[in-house]
Amino acid sequence: RPRPARGVPDRHLISFAAGGRAYLHVLPDPGGQWHHAGMSQTGELGVDLVGRTFVVSSVGGVEALAAPTAVLTFGTDGRLYGRGTVNRVNGSYVLDGDVLAVGPMMSTMMAGPPEAMAQEHRLLAVLGERCVVRQVPDGIELVASDGSTTRLRETEPEDAHA
Repeated sequence: RPRPARGVPDRHLISFAAGGRAYLHVLPDPGGQWHHAGMSQTGELGVDLVGRTFVVSSVGGVEALAAPTAVLTFGTDGRLYGRGTVNRVNGSYVLDGDVLAVGPMMSTMMAGPPEAMAQEHRLLAVLGERCVVRQVPDGIELVASDGSTTRLRETEPEDAHA
């Protein structure tokens, strides 16, 4: 079923499952040709994010800063909250199969070192589009429509503030 892709004009994301794997496709325009932007196999279907906390270990394929860290918690109330790197962030999320959609994120407006602010902007951009979620040994991986990946390492909620 088509879902609008935020930030990509006149395109739709199509996700479907086949053979125990989920796939993400991009359809450029109604009546247009099928294309894939890094057709992504997600491994196991139905990744459960509810109540899990993650430290961001890479954003769009770029290793995350050692400090300050970005930490995200997928609440039991459908809210995604945590630290974007410098600022506190909060927004809604929906996981439809293996496709994660995050609603508009609210954020505090603190300034930080340029590299930390750049990482936070990249992370919020990733969260601003629908991504396929893959379970990996130490957490999850978000696969964007362009095929780039963002890795989140699972952590205990009390460790999230370290």
